[in-house]
Amino acid sequence: MKKQLVIKHVRLTFDEWDRSIQQKNVYLYEDKDNRYGFIEIVQVKKKQVWSIFDREIIAADNGYKWLIISPKHENYVITMYMDDKMRPVLWYIDIIDGKGIDRDGVFYYNDMMLGSKGYSRKMSCANSTKNNY
Repeated sequence: MKKQLVIKHVRLTFDEWDRSIQQKNVYLYEDKDNRYGFIEIVQVKKKQVWSIFDREIIAADNGYKWLIISPKHENYVITMYMDDKMRPVLWYIDIIDGKGIDRDGVFYYNDMMLGSKGYSRKMSCANSTKNNY
């Protein structure tokens, strides 16, 4: 039996993380080539740790920041996860099937759930399936 491709509607405010993040500040910006989201995590309900490359990487914790870059004419979105000292700890590239602006003005993309991850200490990359958060 073939596995069916799942496409997930993701807003640059990363609303789906609200079950893990208690308080965050979200900033959205757009220029002629890209749409950007910047998320400052003030307080998490529970620190999010992902196992990547035989390492434990913290993806979300108090003081962490995420920069999301969505090129307007490309089929990918890049997210840089930074620790509380603004050091990159994880890069995530989502392969997407479309993007736009929701009715309330928030940027979104349709994630095909085929992302690649790389952490900044070695900048290794590997294809992966999404973690639950």
